[in-house]
Amino acid sequence: MVTIYAWLEIRATYLDEDLHPEIDEKKVFDDIDNLIKKLKYNELKVIEKNYSRFVQFSVMENHKTERTEEMISMYENITKIATGSYGLLYYLDDEDEVYSDEFRVLVSKKGKCEWKRDENFSPCSIMIEEFD
Repeated sequence: MVTIYAWLEIRATYLDEDLHPEIDEKKVFDDIDNLIKKLKYNELKVIEKNYSRFVQFSVMENHKTERTEEMISMYENITKIATGSYGLLYYLDDEDEVYSDEFRVLVSKKGKCEWKRDENFSPCSIMIEEFD
């Protein structure tokens, strides 16, 4: 089983926009909208509230699929395009040869994504399940 839970606040840049007028916020958001429209498995919308934009999504598949790969790639691409974006993507694949018993977290900030081991739910067999 592959499970993904993700959220990402979308911000054009982490730099002070008043000091960097060359950053075209409208273009950044248009690029994000175009990226999302091109998704083959488009189950995603940009939510706008209180002058903030964010996405949140979850994926549950029996096995790793093209859809799971597409959603992770989209998350990484938004981070690269809108470098001020930040968020977390929790990922569990019980068929993964190395990480079958632990959640991994894709941490997004300052235009980069980095995989980290989750300390709250991993190892799953001890932290969230009990087997005799």
